[in-house]
Amino acid sequence: MSHNQNKFLTRDKLIPHDIRTTDLYAKYRKEIEAMLDNQSQSVRREKRTSVPIFIFLVLLSVTFFLVAGFTENPSLKMWFASIAIFLAISDATIVLRYHIILMRLEMMKEIKQLELSVIELGNRLTQKT
Repeated sequence: MSHNQNKFLTRDKLIPHDIRTTDLYAKYRKEIEAMLDNQSQSVRREKRTSVPIFIFLVLLSVTFFLVAGFTENPSLKMWFASIAIFLAISDATIVLRYHIILMRLEMMKEIKQLELSVIELGNRLTQKT
């Protein structure tokens, strides 16, 4: 098999034949836009819920650190400090989870944009031949 035939074989695997028509391409593009809109709404909802939880946990961990600092009993001091550290780790987990979800959405947008560009190039190639 020559290099040219291999190139077209790869293109045919990447771009299904039924998507190359303009009606199906437009429908596919609308479906992708709807999917990305749903995911971006999900990210916004995640932000709306995670920010108040984050603020609450930060205030609670600061409170536990202050209580641990002012307590004279060493066992209570250790207990309050360990709870405060646990809450601080929970804060970091919430922030990390939000950023992972956000980066996954950005990556999905880039991949789908690239996929639509490949399909569009495939449409142009089939129109020229």
